[in-house]
Amino acid sequence: MVTVDRAERIFRARVSNGAAASPETVGQAREEARREASDWVNSLVRRYAAHLEKHEAECRKAKEKVLAAGGLHVLGTERHESRRVDNQLRGRAGRQGDPGSSQFFLSLDDDLMRIFAGDRLKGMMERLGMEDDVPIEAKMVTRSIENAQKRVEGHNFDIRKNLIEYDDVMNLQRKAIYALRRRVLGDEPMKDDVLDMIERVVGVLCQDSCPPRSSPTEWDLETLRRRAKGVFGFEPSIPSDIGRYSDLEMAAYEAVERRFGEKQESLAGEFVVVKRGLIAKEDLQVTDTQVEPVWRYLLRQFYLGQIDRHWRDHLTQIDHLREGIGLRGYGSRDPKLEYKREAHQLFLSMTREVDFNVCAELFNVQLMSPDEVRAQQERQRRAAETMQRLAEARPPAWRTSPTRSVRPLRPERPARAPSAWWKGRPRYRKTSKKDRKSGRS
Repeated sequence: MVTVDRAERIFRARVSNGAAASPETVGQAREEARREASDWVNSLVRRYAAHLEKHEAECRKAKEKVLAAGGLHVLGTERHESRRVDNQLRGRAGRQGDPGSSQFFLSLDDDLMRIFAGDRLKGMMERLGMEDDVPIEAKMVTRSIENAQKRVEGHNFDIRKNLIEYDDVMNLQRKAIYALRRRVLGDEPMKDDVLDMIERVVGVLCQDSCPPRSSPTEWDLETLRRRAKGVFGFEPSIPSDIGRYSDLEMAAYEAVERRFGEKQESLAGEFVVVKRGLIAKEDLQVTDTQVEPVWRYLLRQFYLGQIDRHWRDHLTQIDHLREGIGLRGYGSRDPKLEYKREAHQLFLSMTREVDFNVCAELFNVQLMSPDEVRAQQERQRRAAETMQRLAEARPPAWRTSPTRSVRPLRPERPARAPSAWWKGRPRYRKTSKKDRKSGRS
């Protein structure tokens, strides 16, 4: 890329100097750019070799000094909770066969020693009669420290394992939601998915109004029709003499499916897709290949909006559940099982809300006629122009309006001296109970 840019600059310079813009000029500019690039790369290689030789000589001198001093000696003032960190610190010395050593100086008041091995070592020192300033150098101390580190590592591993078990629940739900979003954003037909969604919604409505294990005389068909109208926009025609729950659910599903087909057919010859929305068309025959993208657009907008909003709310509810689920242990219940059960219930409730809202939007969608669209665009244009005029006519906050008069400040009145008639007047004060008893007024 650098060579091409350089060749272009050389070519333009030659053309500006009077050379002819011919293929020979282009070839000459290209060859000159290649030679310059080759010379530049060779100079970089030579400079790199010179710097490398210089620094290698300095490193050899420093290495000789380190070897003469006995290598690197690492002093540690505390043992870490993880053996991996201590091993990495030890590995700084004596690398690749070079001389070196490492040594740790510990105190019984360190966190690791105090929690796991401090009391036992202090008791042993008291029994042996050792002084406080006597260093302890024994393999038993090293083994005690390593055992303490193993226990800390096991404790940390259990914490991470516990967190992973809690996160696995959300990971499964996250995969299900993302798979649904990818399917909605894909290019495959969504008719089967819509029918499955309708079947789920109809099943929930039937179960709530007409329990499957109850007798047909206890079914509330009026509530079923009313709730179906609130979701699908119409009351499905369900016979009152149905005796089985499966027949009831099938009749409701078939009625809603027919309504869905009628909705597609009624809109098939009435709309056309434009850049920003849907506009009804009066005298245009639209084929099925043109209907499918529009339905996909509608379903995509409805589905994505509902999924994003309810998924955010679901994450907030899961966070609240995670914060207080540990208290279930005081009631002799496993917090993990309780978390999995309630998180699953919240997820089912979220997906149910998504299905209901998408069905309601899909069945109650209404297209605008061209006159309505033009009227709405005209109203939006007028509103924008009005806001623009108001913004231009409004003065800045720091500038005084020329039509507004500034009232002068009121001059302060000078204090008047007391008149002569006031000087001779007697003064009164409120008489207290004590004054009345003493006879003073």
